[in-house]
Amino acid sequence: MKVALAVMTEFNEAGIVKMYSDEEPYERGSKPYPSRPAVGIYLTVCYASTLGGMISPLQDPNEALIGIFNKNLKGKVGAGSFLVLLIAPMILSMIVLSLWISCMFLGLAGGKVKQELAEGAGNRDGFKQAVADKGEKMGPWTIHTKLSLILILVTFLLMMTRKPGFMDGWDTISKKTTNGPSVTIIGMSILFFGIPANYMFCKYYMCRQPKKEGSVPSLLGWKAVNSNTPWGHIFMLAAGFSCVFSGQKAGFFDWLADSAKKSKMSKGTALMYGSALGALMTILAPATTLAKLGVPIMFGAGKNVAVPFATALHNQFMLPTSTPSNTIIAGWGNVRPFQFLLGGLVPTILMFVFILGFTMALGGTAFSGY
Repeated sequence: MKVALAVMTEFNEAGIVKMYSDEEPYERGSKPYPSRPAVGIYLTVCYASTLGGMISPLQDPNEALIGIFNKNLKGKVGAGSFLVLLIAPMILSMIVLSLWISCMFLGLAGGKVKQELAEGAGNRDGFKQAVADKGEKMGPWTIHTKLSLILILVTFLLMMTRKPGFMDGWDTISKKTTNGPSVTIIGMSILFFGIPANYMFCKYYMCRQPKKEGSVPSLLGWKAVNSNTPWGHIFMLAAGFSCVFSGQKAGFFDWLADSAKKSKMSKGTALMYGSALGALMTILAPATTLAKLGVPIMFGAGKNVAVPFATALHNQFMLPTSTPSNTIIAGWGNVRPFQFLLGGLVPTILMFVFILGFTMALGGTAFSGY
């Protein structure tokens, strides 16, 4: 996200692409809305995260689904199961997304945006100069920057070793509790707020004499976090979590599963029913929450409903509520819901077709016991 924001800033300063729209802000003093090309880049970052998670066994919802499938299917579901099933839908979706985003936001279909981008493309020297000026302004890496990079790399390492799949990770240290991916992020956040925490740390460990004795800023101050956090989008994500939890406690998922079971659907109808439910619910609520709370109950309707329901949870293109990465990027970029809908409408429809088709064709190959 920060990389995309930095690139757009450089483009804006160089006059290649306008970062912000000419529209007036929704409220006086509020953050301006991004331009159409900027929206396209923000959505590309969102969708890249979704596409990468489709085949990753280390990232939810796949990680959660592997455990759930192993409990409910007779065969063994491993790290490569989702790779076998979803690699083709992922590639096809990449093609669709590239064309659709280019047409709707980057001027491929012509119009004013294409003209503006063509004019800006001729200003390559201005872009290079803007990058050089930015680098000179930022100066050499500070100790804060170096510590931040180290903490990010440590976080990646901890995420990879939490539950690698081919061996026990640190998630198995405690048999009574589950250490989810958020444990690592929470730990990193605490360190970012606490390091360096005091004058002694800077003076004696970093060998840099402070200009003024006393406390020093942490790597990440609360004021900066509070002013840059898209609280409205995060509350919207929290509402999605609450809806799934309430649906579980109110028996909504049980009612869906019982209704499907009593109707005695054919296999084809069950596949359509499960896929449609999964795709629709993922528009409104986070996919990982649906995987953990909804999929185990949907197995009560039979595997022909539960498996397509689970695979359809990767259809995360329509709204920011589908996954936290969408929420954070849309909030930070001030992308409005209708722009997310515009960018995700066609990819959502085609992804539904791709996932349903490959689940029907390769479901038994990918998931032993299906």
